Amino acid sequence: METMESAPAAVAVPGLFVLPTISPEIPYVLEQASERSRVLARFALAGEASGVALPGGQMQSVQEVVAQQWTDFVSQRYEGLGQTLLGHPRVEVSDELLTIYIGADQHLPTFQLKPVVEPLEVAMAGLGWFVNEVLEQARCSGLFMYDMAMVAYHLDYRLSELDEFTDECFARLLLAEEGAREYEDDSPVSEDKIAALREQYVHWPSDILNSVGGHAHLLGTVSYKPKAKKQRNGRPASTRAVKRWLKTNGKHPQAPCVSAALDVHAALTKKGAPEFGFFQDEYSADMESIGAMCFLAWDDPHLLWETAAHAEENSYNAGDVVEAYARKTLPLKDGVTDQQLAGLVVQLKDYLNAWHLLERLMSHLSVHGDDDEI
Repeated sequence: METMESAPAAVAVPGLFVLPTISPEIPYVLEQASERSRVLARFALAGEASGVALPGGQMQSVQEVVAQQWTDFVSQRYEGLGQTLLGHPRVEVSDELLTIYIGADQHLPTFQLKPVVEPLEVAMAGLGWFVNEVLEQARCSGLFMYDMAMVAYHLDYRLSELDEFTDECFARLLLAEEGAREYEDDSPVSEDKIAALREQYVHWPSDILNSVGGHAHLLGTVSYKPKAKKQRNGRPASTRAVKRWLKTNGKHPQAPCVSAALDVHAALTKKGAPEFGFFQDEYSADMESIGAMCFLAWDDPHLLWETAAHAEENSYNAGDVVEAYARKTLPLKDGVTDQQLAGLVVQLKDYLNAWHLLERLMSHLSVHGDDDEI
């Protein structure tokens, strides 16, 4: 514990103000604040050099200049950006980092995959799953959506530990936890015991599989062994095959959706594509991210809504929470070059462009009629 002592203030001359005693730490604080402002000013100039014009008018701070600079750029280049897929970019600077956050909003829209994927699969096997694969690429690049891949992981930790994603395997695990059988016991569990367990435990593999129409790959890393050949689906068509289909089916009702998916894919797979995943570096080790651009369900979204609410509650209870779903950081501790600042500008511009293209793609998906939010 530190204590600070200061000499008594001089007696004031009647009729004059007296300056308070200034801590010896204040000059250092002012110096650090000045350095942060210089970094922001250099970031603003790097943006201007890359075509992001500086704003006109009176500004009270460098922070205000940077915020208005990028607000103007977005409104002029991408009118309406962030109105379909929600979020608000902001730039923050500390002594260690220059960080671009994509802040989360509430009242998220809910999109449905089924009405797009199924007709595309009829048109060509793998075409609908190509669109889904592009959406997964977007999520991994920081264009984050609450989708069905989070369901099994967040609803019950046991679900991600199953050897097979079946009710019987789940029942064996539950009984072993209760001490009613050995963990190594693979013998069948009777229907009566499973029915009794259903009275105590809510989320079962069969229910979760039904929520994705049996398409287990939508659940992400969940282990699943299909029992029938008709369930062996989910393999996306190659980009080359999708382009060939589009070339010969330009008048198909779903052609604009496929074209939009190809545009997003190109933006996210090009050299130097934007990487705004929240947990991209060691600086996020003690953080919990909350929020998304939207919900992306297969059909009925209620299980997904429940999962997201559960996940957010756990995050709030875990400690340091940031209501943002994407970020990009630039370390400042050892200094930062103009080239690094220019690179960050390019990354942000590319991210905003990918966001715009993704909104075009999502405009072809069905929106759930009851947009309840968590």
